[in-house]
Formats: sequence, C-alpha cells, structure tokens
Amino acid sequence: MTRLTHLRALFSCLILALTACANASTAASKSIDAALRSTVNTPGHKLAGLAALAIDHDQVVYEGYFGFRSDVLKKPLNAESLMRVASISKLVTAIGVMQLVEGGKLNLDADIGDYLGYKLRNPSFPDQPITLRDLLSHTSSLRDPSDAVSFEVNEPLNEALYRPAIVDGRAVSYWADAADQDPRAHFFKYANVNLVVVATLIEKASGERFDRYIRGHVLQPLGVPGGFYPAEDLSSADFENLTTLYRKSPDSGVHWQSQGPWVPQGPDRTGEAPKQIAGIADYRLGVNAGVFKPQGGLRTNLRGLARIARLFNHKGSLDGVTILQPATVEQMLTAQWQFNGNVPAPNGDTYDQSMFAWGLGVQLYTDRGGKAKYGDRMGDPTHGFTGAGHPGDAYGLLATLAFDAANNRALIYVITGEGSDPGKYWGHYSSFCRWEERILSILYQRSLKSSKKFQS
Repeated sequence: MTRLTHLRALFSCLILALTACANASTAASKSIDAALRSTVNTPGHKLAGLAALAIDHDQVVYEGYFGFRSDVLKKPLNAESLMRVASISKLVTAIGVMQLVEGGKLNLDADIGDYLGYKLRNPSFPDQPITLRDLLSHTSSLRDPSDAVSFEVNEPLNEALYRPAIVDGRAVSYWADAADQDPRAHFFKYANVNLVVVATLIEKASGERFDRYIRGHVLQPLGVPGGFYPAEDLSSADFENLTTLYRKSPDSGVHWQSQGPWVPQGPDRTGEAPKQIAGIADYRLGVNAGVFKPQGGLRTNLRGLARIARLFNHKGSLDGVTILQPATVEQMLTAQWQFNGNVPAPNGDTYDQSMFAWGLGVQLYTDRGGKAKYGDRMGDPTHGFTGAGHPGDAYGLLATLAFDAANNRALIYVITGEGSDPGKYWGHYSSFCRWEERILSILYQRSLKSSKKFQS
C-alpha cells in the first residue's frame, strides 16, 4: 500500500468514525427530545413550556425547547425566550455581593448595621448582630410572612421589617421569636427577605442602584442577557421573547382545572412592554432594594443560566472574563449550614425536606432521597447528580440550576407553566415533583451517564 493510499484509508476511517459519532449523538438527542416531549404532554398534567440543558465537561451535550412562551400569540419557547427565573435570581444577587466582599467594601462577618447606618436586630434577640454570612446562608432569623415579599419604593427597611405583615387577616412578623430558635444556634430557615437586605447592602457598598450594579458588573461582563428591571433592561425586541408564565388555575394555584385553559400568572406578558415601577424616578439608594425583586426577579434565557453554571465550574472566570476569584467561589460552595438530622434538636426546617446544606447564596445538593416528598436527589433513584446551585418556584414556573464544579457538569431546566397542582404530583424518590424528577432523570441518564466522558 502506498503512503497516499494509506492516508486515504485513514481519512476514510476517520470520516466514518465521525459520522458514526454524529449519528449516535443525533439519535441520543432525538431520544431525549421524545422523552421530554412526552413529559410536557402528560395527560392531565401538561406543561406550558420546558427549556432543558445538560453540560458535560464544559460541552453542551443537550439543549431542547418544548411548548410555548405565549398561548394567546402561539409563540414557541426557544433559545431566545427570556423567563422570570424566580429564586435562581438569588444566586446572581449572591455573585454581586461577593464581588463587593472581594473588594473589601463588605465583610461577611461584620454587623450589617455598620453598613446600613442603623441596627437591624431580631427583637427577641436585640444583642445578637446579623451578618452578611447569616443572610446568604439563611440563618439570620428573618422570616417571610407569606410567599410574596413586596415593598414600596423608598420604604425604609428599618421600618418595614418591624411592621407586621397582614396575611389572611392576621399580623405576621418578619422575625423568628424565641420559640422559633435562637439565631445563635445557626438555625436555617429559607427566606426571600434575606436577599432583599443583601441587595440593599449592595447599594450601600457600591453606590449604584441594585439592578444596574448587577447588570454592569455581573450579567453584561458574563454575557448573560436580561436583568432585574425589565422596563429598563429589555429592548422592544426582547418583549417579543419575554415568556408568559402559566397555571391551569384561575386563582393563582388555589383551585386547579387540568382540563381547563392556561391562565397567565405573574407580571410578564409576551409582546408587551413591562411596566415601570411606580415612583422609581424618586428612588433613593440604600433604603430598600426590594422593589427590584433581588430574590426572584431576574429575566434571562436558558443559555444565560448555562453561563452562570459554567462560571462556577470555571472557578469564577469564563471566556477570559473574571467575575469572582477562585477562593471566593470555593468559599461560596463551602457548607455554612448542614442539617443535623434532628439530633438532639433540628437546626433547620429543611424547606419541606428539600434542603439539607447551604453555602453562601447556593444550595448544596447532598443526594439524599429514596422516597417521595423527601430529599434533594436528582436524576437517579439510588445515586444521583451532586453539586450545588439553586431552585426556582413562582407563578407556575419550576426550575433548577445545578452544577458539579468538580467535574464541570451541569443540569438546568425551566418549566414555564404547570397543568396540575404540583403539590399533589410528587416524584417517587425525592422532594421534586413528578415533572422535575422525570426531566432530571432523562437528562442525567441519557445525556450525562451515557457519555464516555462521564465514565472518565
């Protein structure tokens, strides 16, 4: 065989091998598509839309979109669709505040009153300082009076947090009392209001409005579209990509009609310009950043979420841009609180048995599970995906951004509308509902565990 003939033979073999790999990849992607589409169209439990993505060794090995971003306009969900990603927003707020910790403008263990200009203390424990570390790890003793945490423009935190909220006709405090655990015992209670205080600290330390700081120092440098204030952050073209969230419930999740129409939820409507915040022209920095919903108001797309996951997997830098230092990322992913198993007494409420460890602004996934309504296990009934990240749940949206920094992998999904009550549609081996458990299982089993990289 001549050298030329030999090279041609090798080239032919290479082409055949690449073609085989491409065909295998296409077949795997089609298999995942079919399984996820079946989940979206489950009789009696349909989803309005689903965006899902898997990363293995820094490569996107699956990305898929199903359903619609507007039922009325018949607009499909796609890669450009901007979604209000609920509590995944907290992870982005945490990134922003940790930049200021790196810069020496905030200290994790200082009394936050030193920055706010007044003491912010639990009335039951007036001598116990609250720190930024407490806020980011949800051990501050602050509580959400209800699911929705809402403040008016320029409503001072040091007044709002001491004024009982009226929920169902009764007064409810923002603070744990003595019967609900001394904060010095490092008691975990997941609360949206913690991130409102964090965002206000960002304004105090940076001298910038919260939404603008995050856009200028986190989102834009990282190449993540969208922002926390749609009226300013989104273009007219973005309005067409804004996703309407849905439930098959005429009263925001109280009563469900699985055979009924999709009912829009929350503030966003595809094709419509988002409303300005009332009174925003008179906004004062550092008073109360809660109007920007730092706990749940980020609008971005699936690929934007993937970049956030990859940022953590790359130890704070991505594509030549440094957002955080490696030591900061490591600190964020280090457990600040871990559930003690109720011995001798519980040191946290585990958020309906779904949270067992927490870092700085991130949930740490511990692979607990094995029965319905219990555990943070993802993707496998016996041994699932581990790592860190954040869940999201609001206005019919269910989402999880999970990354495994040690192995440079990630699983991300966003459900944009629930067709039945998720509280009655539990998974089999975790605290996730059935849709989420199926989605995570499909992505994990067929996209990550099946890859040769997973075996390495």
